[in-house]
Amino acid sequence: MTIEDPVDFWGWLLGGEGQFGALWTALITIPLLALGVLFVAYVSFAAQYGPGSAFGRVRDLVAVAFSDLLALSPRRVFAMSWLAFQQAIRMRALVAFGVFALFILFASWYLDVKTDDPAKLYIGTVFTSAQFLILPLVLLLSAFSLPYDIKNHTIYTVVTKPVRASEIVLGRMLGFTVLGTLILVAMCLISYIFVLRGLAHQHTIEADNEGYAILQEDRSIVDEDGNFGRTGQTTQDDYHRHTVYINPDGSGFTDVKKGHRHRIYNNNGFAQPIANLLAQARLLRKAEKAKNRAALPALEASAYGNTQAQAASLAERARAAAADSSEHREVYEELANALAAANGFAADEDTTQLIASLNDAQNAANDAAISRFVVGPPIGQLQAREAKYGSLSFLNREGLPSDKGVNVGNEWTYRSYIEGGTLAAAIWTFDDIHANDFPATKSEFERGIPLELTLRVFRTHKGDIEKGILGRLEVIESLTPEQIADGDKPLVSEPIIFYAEEFTADRKYVPRTLNARRGGGPLKRDLNLFEDFAHDGRLIVRIRCEDRAQYFGAAQPDVYVWTGNNYFFTNFAKGYVAIWCQMVLVIAFGVLVSTFVSAPVATLAGAMCVVTGRSTRFIASVWRGNMQGDNARDVQPGGGPLESLIRIVQQKNQVTELDDSVASDVIVGVDNVMLTVMRLFSTLMPNFRDFDKAPAFVAGGYDIPTGLMGQQLLTVLTYFVVVAVLGYLILRSREVAA
Repeated sequence: MTIEDPVDFWGWLLGGEGQFGALWTALITIPLLALGVLFVAYVSFAAQYGPGSAFGRVRDLVAVAFSDLLALSPRRVFAMSWLAFQQAIRMRALVAFGVFALFILFASWYLDVKTDDPAKLYIGTVFTSAQFLILPLVLLLSAFSLPYDIKNHTIYTVVTKPVRASEIVLGRMLGFTVLGTLILVAMCLISYIFVLRGLAHQHTIEADNEGYAILQEDRSIVDEDGNFGRTGQTTQDDYHRHTVYINPDGSGFTDVKKGHRHRIYNNNGFAQPIANLLAQARLLRKAEKAKNRAALPALEASAYGNTQAQAASLAERARAAAADSSEHREVYEELANALAAANGFAADEDTTQLIASLNDAQNAANDAAISRFVVGPPIGQLQAREAKYGSLSFLNREGLPSDKGVNVGNEWTYRSYIEGGTLAAAIWTFDDIHANDFPATKSEFERGIPLELTLRVFRTHKGDIEKGILGRLEVIESLTPEQIADGDKPLVSEPIIFYAEEFTADRKYVPRTLNARRGGGPLKRDLNLFEDFAHDGRLIVRIRCEDRAQYFGAAQPDVYVWTGNNYFFTNFAKGYVAIWCQMVLVIAFGVLVSTFVSAPVATLAGAMCVVTGRSTRFIASVWRGNMQGDNARDVQPGGGPLESLIRIVQQKNQVTELDDSVASDVIVGVDNVMLTVMRLFSTLMPNFRDFDKAPAFVAGGYDIPTGLMGQQLLTVLTYFVVVAVLGYLILRSREVAA
């Protein structure tokens, strides 16, 4: 997933660093919009009643509007909402839910399950289909409701009651919103089940004709007592298979395929208890070496006695299994003898021989003849990673600070590239990184501070395509401005060497204990990450590409600190909240335009609002290109609507200059006027594409930030209130005009 702009709620709201805050934009735009509405109302009244009486009518309209809005009745609003809800049911709005359920029922037939990331495919499919169904539905409901009532004169039944125009408008918006919310909740539950069932699969370990697991010894997997692990292959399921890596204690994992892996464990009833005994025995050995058992709180005075009793119990179970099994009797007897020996050594408190006998028992328990290795469910497909982002800076090939990296010719300038085999580097600075947030007692932080990398690679030659591009990661000491001014050199840790893995979140761990040098000085060992490097919670990480003539592409969100996982269903539901926000906006605009035009025109006008909102950035780039020229930043060449039409007819590309003539000047002038109007209109519309960020987070496996949800909900609330008031004023002006 590409996160172009890490979310900063307060920066978005209040502004900063070249960004104008949304709060100040609203405080400027809303009064200007109110003045524009009053001016339009004055022109309308002046055309009907003359300029003299128009001021009075506008004044009366504003006075009545304030009294109506302040006297809203929740009971009458609820009644209007209930009527709108019932009307939507009569208009067969629930058909959309039936269409969605039918689509989900057969969607898996047409999805490419051989894709490298099936989770993203399934999640993207359900979000897109829900969005494409619910938004047109609520647009039609909101655009046809009020004109339908006016056409059939049913509106008079309502207005003859003590109901204000503001309550009619607000009631319709809320009624359609409630119905759409219920449909979205049902869609969310069904699509969640669809995703779970679509991604669920089960592997087993490849076995021979007699049903025994096919495993080979792997000397790269070794425990502290010198016991080796084993490797093998899973069966193929869901168009893929995994390589299995099993530790000496019988536990293990598969490699990562299609964005997930599986846990492996031995389910024969002996492997895990023996592994626990072995871990306890190793703690006893450490305590004996330290000559202080009390120094290890995990140990109790009766540790040997507990080990003896558990070993005796397991030995009895192994003898019973040997008596019941003729085919594997020898293995079970070997296991029983090893456990009996462990029982004796525990009684004698002979730690060395106890560990040796438990290792023999572990090897016997993991023997392929009696092992029942189980491949667990997929891990990592459906997750919601919580990330802490930092700031990014660059060093050029001479090692000097630079604003950005190298441009490798990619038109998309989201990433800058650092050249391999030089002093070029990308440096990330993370704040608020404290030891208390990453306790070593938690398994996910036991190996250190987890960093996840989503770097991209640009190759100038093929190289070893299987091996990847070599990189190095170093931790830099955080210095104060005074230390930098004094010319102090920071500590630089020994590098963590890695191969870049593209299109996946590659996790690396920064150990709590590091070896480092200061400048060209001697190597200092066993330095503490938080005390010696991350002063005041500031962690600095430097990444370089080691292969010459190769490049790493880096953007600010490409390296982040992984802080944990949120619940996937919670994140999935937040993705649907983003669709709900779009739905509320569409309902608001649909009801607004239905207050002054017919149903078909209201539908087209509402659709135009949505299309304009989704094209805000495009319209702005075309406007900049037409008004400021091709030298302006972020422009779309090709001109405005008329110029684009001329280019299509004359078969000219976007960058070819038009003929230098009066006609060309007229076309450009007309385009300038049209684009300026479009630019102003698009500025007033919410950017609907911003609401697509939340489903993209879910599909990418990232937790939707609270700041992003706050942005979207606050945007919807602001537009809802403004559009509701505007809709009331228009409906009220129609009544005054009548």
